[in-house]
Amino acid sequence: ENGFLRHSRDVTLNDSLADTETRYSGWLIPMTFRFVRADFLGFGFGPYLALLNQRTRTTVRYRSGGTAESDADDPNRRDYEVGVRANLRLSFPLFRAAKLVFDGSYLFGFTDLNKSETVESKSQDLLLLLGIQIPVGTPEIASAVEPTPVSAPAPIPAPTPTPAPTATPAAAASLSAE
Repeated sequence: ENGFLRHSRDVTLNDSLADTETRYSGWLIPMTFRFVRADFLGFGFGPYLALLNQRTRTTVRYRSGGTAESDADDPNRRDYEVGVRANLRLSFPLFRAAKLVFDGSYLFGFTDLNKSETVESKSQDLLLLLGIQIPVGTPEIASAVEPTPVSAPAPIPAPTPTPAPTATPAAAASLSAE
């Protein structure tokens, strides 16, 4: 199961001088191997790739008072991340082939997001989704749509065989006498 998700990350760093909140976004591309235990319950596991924007919004709230904000590119953050995703999905039929889906994922990043070698920064995220799943081009659609009943044509009667003409004994005798 593949897909694309637009996501945002909020990172909060609290220390003795200030509370720093950083927000950035990007695209998450998971590749999940799904194990279905029941029609409504599924487990998934697999790698993901995140393509991250360099644009970062940062807000710093100093403990001594005052606030500083910036909206700029972060030259120290990588623009990609590779990790693994574990997933639990509940789905309930809505109509025809569509399903209402509750999806929870845990993302564990292997990539150090910090380019500068001063601090290691790896992500761990909890992702919760609610949506509608509509399969496209799969056999599930064909089985979910009820076929229109078609009446079979009336059978064509088989022709009845007619007996082959048989020669009478008198005609057979006259043929052999000649």
